[in-house]
Amino acid sequence: MYFDETIRAVGEAYVAHCRNPDNRGKVAPLYASFATSREPIELQDMPEGVGPYCEGLDAIELKHKWFFSQFDVVEMDVDGPYLHEGSQFGVQFSYQIRHRESGETFPSKELGIFTVQEGKIVQELFYQQV
Repeated sequence: MYFDETIRAVGEAYVAHCRNPDNRGKVAPLYASFATSREPIELQDMPEGVGPYCEGLDAIELKHKWFFSQFDVVEMDVDGPYLHEGSQFGVQFSYQIRHRESGETFPSKELGIFTVQEGKIVQELFYQQV
């Protein structure tokens, strides 16, 4: 089975990027400036301009910055990339997250589907396991 090597390379770079704790919240090298992001739900206390739908690299980076200011990732497993014919790949995330204010720790699983154009991620969609 053959997959587009650019999609494979971007997917592998994304997974490696996510596995490195020093990169959390820093997505600029992988994303197009016009990229979009869709989360499954809106979280409480999200800042202005950040919501379940973000458009543009600045908004996506603000969403990540906000998330990592509110939560500590205690444990994380990143599995993938899962390639799809065409321009997409998927990644499965399993987390143990601690809310900084309350100290509550909880598990979270989500699936990310990423669309690539010209070697950059242009869209990310996240699905939450409930």
